[in-house]
Amino acid sequence: MHFASTLLQTALHWLSPQGHAVIQLLVTTRGYAGSAHQIALAVGLRNRFQLSRLLDREGLPSLENLAGWIRVMIWVIEWETSRTSLSQSALEAIRDPAPCYRTVERITGLGWNRVRTLGSAWVVLSLMDCCRRNLPAFTHGVARSIA
Repeated sequence: MHFASTLLQTALHWLSPQGHAVIQLLVTTRGYAGSAHQIALAVGLRNRFQLSRLLDREGLPSLENLAGWIRVMIWVIEWETSRTSLSQSALEAIRDPAPCYRTVERITGLGWNRVRTLGSAWVVLSLMDCCRRNLPAFTHGVARSIA
């Protein structure tokens, strides 16, 4: 998933090194990185509360939603590169496909067929839009200038 990592690191260029580390960890684990406490420790924070503040400060969605965005992006990239269905991706990861389909709808507001048609570029742009809405007011000018 080197492509997904590079794509996100570039799209979310305003993130701090710790923010990028969270993204990298989530991409490496395909959006299943473990508990918030484990992720916090892995990126050099003391606890899940510091992680939550980091995500908030950098305009990123909650950890659960950020992990969902990354899972959706990976699934779409797999569809685009090898025509791997979402069901097949889920089963290969020893996961039930039904929650995966629900994740796509919860994160994007659209069904899997529509999201895969829109493509990975749309997923990244939608994630960026979500991040811009979450940025603190004093950084909106910077975030809007990247669009």
